[in-house]
Amino acid sequence: MKTKLLGGMLVMVMATAMSAPAIADDFQTVYAKSAPTATGSVVYLSHEHRFARSGTAQDMKGYEPSLYRGKWYDSKWENSRKCIMKRESHFHYRAANKSSSARGAYQFLDSQWRDGLVWMMLKESKKTNDGLSAEIRTLFDKPIHKWSRYYQDRAFFTAWQHGKGKHHWYYPGHNCY
Repeated sequence: MKTKLLGGMLVMVMATAMSAPAIADDFQTVYAKSAPTATGSVVYLSHEHRFARSGTAQDMKGYEPSLYRGKWYDSKWENSRKCIMKRESHFHYRAANKSSSARGAYQFLDSQWRDGLVWMMLKESKKTNDGLSAEIRTLFDKPIHKWSRYYQDRAFFTAWQHGKGKHHWYYPGHNCY
């Protein structure tokens, strides 16, 4: 097994019996390979590693089940997440409030939440060894509404913490939980 840094992430490539692995310079090309081939196959470090870089993670409109499946994810909260997304941004990951720093599908106050969310996601990433720490660090310098669908959903579930963080989205008369 060989490793190579591609797109800022460590990717492991297994050689097949037929030949040594040919590692493409384009991370997306290598990332798309998931089954053994004549030239080798990528071994994903985790579910999170695979789906954080997927094409679906870059789709920024509409509701889809979360790609995030880490420590804070539980499918029983998907309806609450959907309700909050509809209320906050009408399912628009690029939403930006004109009168505050609220950003993204969940309208996190960018000025107050960004650094804390990144630190919380880094803590989980290091603990689970999901291979995303370097990519997560880049979020310090990126407004929340420019984060991919995957990272905004991950931030939501990280702040939600199995329902303990629901007060962050409290709105009288609109109970999403």
